[in-house]
Amino acid sequence: MPDAETACHITAFDIYHNCSYNNALHLTTRKGAAGEFFVMAPMNSRYLLLSALSIFLSFPLFGKGGSDTGVCAFSPKDASFEHFPNCVRQDTKGNLSISSKYVKKLRFKENGLAEVYSSKRGWMYVNRKGGVVISGVAVMDNGADFFCDGLVRFSKDGKWGFADESGLVVVPPIYDGAMPFEKGIARVCKGCESKCAEPGCEHHVLAGGEWLCVNTKGKVITCPP
Repeated sequence: MPDAETACHITAFDIYHNCSYNNALHLTTRKGAAGEFFVMAPMNSRYLLLSALSIFLSFPLFGKGGSDTGVCAFSPKDASFEHFPNCVRQDTKGNLSISSKYVKKLRFKENGLAEVYSSKRGWMYVNRKGGVVISGVAVMDNGADFFCDGLVRFSKDGKWGFADESGLVVVPPIYDGAMPFEKGIARVCKGCESKCAEPGCEHHVLAGGEWLCVNTKGKVITCPP
């Protein structure tokens, strides 16, 4: 039985959550005051820097110990984004779940998962039984990152990896940055840093470090030209 509860909120940004943007954007290397960095650029070569809310650079917060005490939020089937108290539970083994009275309110996607945000665990994906499948999910379009090629980015202890829809870790969280999968390949970096792209830091870039490519099995491969 769960031994602790936390507050949470329910949200949905479904119209943004697909991988089609990858067909119109490509990664390109640029040089600037922060050094060499990767940005996403439209195929018409008008370069676009994605904001920290539109990419994964907003690192989620993780609670310590066996109790979550933050607020959580989600978007119920018949309502807009709302906050809910005491909706995330944690059992004695550290497994997270959503209180049963809130599960029926969740807006599930075709893959059987729903997005929930916890102030202590960041964005999470929850299954139809209320179990938290993945926590620490990357931020995309002000919501949880979406699954590309069946994998989603997540953070643990400040490092980034990829998990599948069952929560199985396919790419271990050992990288300092990661871009979404596209056509079976994701670019990841070691030693890179998030830096402000302009005064005011409205946008960020990943600068420096060593960039590598991984496939959907987690194997490091040669990056395509």
